[in-house]
Amino acid sequence: MYKDIFESIRNEAEKRNLRERTIQLYCSDVSYFLRWIGKNVSDLTLEDAESFLTAKRLEGRSPETH
Repeated sequence: MYKDIFESIRNEAEKRNLRERTIQLYCSDVSYFLRWIGKNVSDLTLEDAESFLTAKRLEGRSPETH
């Protein structure tokens, strides 16, 4: 469904020589965000990202986690 997004993440991460596990975690986190927000990618806003990060912070996640 979001194949292009994950390909872009993978391409950029590989350019930066990141480890495979790190790339997988990035993709997993983005997938979680997209499911959580429930919007089409073209409709996403900065406020959506801020809402997500605020919710995670209120759940007790450390800033390093997200």
